Amino acid sequence: MRAVVLNPIISYILGMKKTLAVLMLSLLALGLLCAGGVIENQDAFYQNLQNTVREADKAQNTGATTVSDDRKIEENMAKITRLYKYLEQNYLWEIDHEKTYEALAEALFNSMGDKYTYFVKAENMDDYTESMMGKYGGLGFYFSKTYKEYQDPKDLTTIYCLLSQIFPDTPASRSGLLAGDLITAIDGTDTAELSANDCASKMKGDVGTSVTLTILRNGNSFDVTMTREKISVPSVVSEMLENNIAYLQILQFYDATAADISNAITDLMNRGMRGLIIDLRNNPGGDVSAALTIADMFISDADLLTINYKHKENNTTYRADLGVKVPTKIRVAILINGNSASSSEIFSSTMRDNGRAVLIGTKTYGKGIMQAVSAFGDAEISVTVASFVPPSGNEIHKVGVEPDILVPDIEIKEEEEEAYKALVSGSLIKDYVAAHPEYTKENVMNFVKENPDTGLSDEVVYLLVRNSYFSKMNYDQQPKADIWFDPQVRAALEYIKEGLIL
Repeated sequence: MRAVVLNPIISYILGMKKTLAVLMLSLLALGLLCAGGVIENQDAFYQNLQNTVREADKAQNTGATTVSDDRKIEENMAKITRLYKYLEQNYLWEIDHEKTYEALAEALFNSMGDKYTYFVKAENMDDYTESMMGKYGGLGFYFSKTYKEYQDPKDLTTIYCLLSQIFPDTPASRSGLLAGDLITAIDGTDTAELSANDCASKMKGDVGTSVTLTILRNGNSFDVTMTREKISVPSVVSEMLENNIAYLQILQFYDATAADISNAITDLMNRGMRGLIIDLRNNPGGDVSAALTIADMFISDADLLTINYKHKENNTTYRADLGVKVPTKIRVAILINGNSASSSEIFSSTMRDNGRAVLIGTKTYGKGIMQAVSAFGDAEISVTVASFVPPSGNEIHKVGVEPDILVPDIEIKEEEEEAYKALVSGSLIKDYVAAHPEYTKENVMNFVKENPDTGLSDEVVYLLVRNSYFSKMNYDQQPKADIWFDPQVRAALEYIKEGLIL
């Protein structure tokens, strides 16, 4: 089975990273380095992390390891030296010693078996710095490789990049790209052979440089060349739903997210907010200090997070200040799924553990570790140095956070693949939307009534028809929360309603 994306906002974003904090210490969320926070105690937060890494560097420089560790390191290095000298004496051709050193360093880091601990060679530093420091341009859209679309009706495996949202006044919008378009190639490279991260890497680049995308739309293929620009997309989306229940979506935790959330909450409270749904689905994480600052708006004088290091004397627990911005009488539901990671998991856990929210949806990704990033000669190294532990003491890393109320994602079963292919590659939905252009609950449901033999569950068809309507709307016109066909949003609404006097 595979999940159908419920929210029109997809997790992979072009042109949205923030600059790193000046400290050479950062918090990694699914491979993205994050900036310093906007909270009053952010300096203390990062100063503590910096001091911990400095102590580790000092210990390294003074050889502060156990006797047994020292002996094992010496034995291994002696073996490597013997192998290296053997090659030097017997290998037919000249040895590139710089290349050999970098290969040895890479192998050392790779042997840890931790994808977040790695060595970046000097020759790759420019690309690495651009990707981590946010020095690149974007095109102005969200895309996903969740959906399968088919250029050849017989092909059941090709997965292209599906554009889900086009933002106004961006290279993508000015080039006429539309939600629902497929990117089949990037500068001539077939996207079916690339991961979503690889696609994102190929599409981003320096501001002012160009990229050519091959677009598939309604069976017609054409090329579009665009010039990359600096793209600014908000990290927070909010709206008021029925019964003054507010919806607040956090797309990712940046250094400014806490301030954006504070402003959104002030606006929603001024409009009479009585309950709150916080949507963290597909949120890959980001700035930990921002997540803690937002939690502090709901939690008073309680533990928020403990950071555990290799040496226990460095462990640190962060607590919420006295007082809250959001009154405890306001019921909170948090939506999570398998793409909610890192800071999303920290925020969700501490809110649940402190009795401030119920978690609804499916189990999260499971990324609960922190990396120290620093220069090493002409190279760069990233090393996992600590783990995050919520107030409950439950591990997050490789475990994830379980919801309190399990509401499964809508899935397409294996036996439904053929029917799904036929519906998304045909014109049935597009023709219906053209004939019934107004997006209403009744119009979506009537499509199912008029077409009962699609071979798919009603829930899947509802989403496909809904998304077709959304593709015709400007971003500002789209409902931010789907209260009709999103079962997780509906479950959150029902949970909050139970605590209201209606």
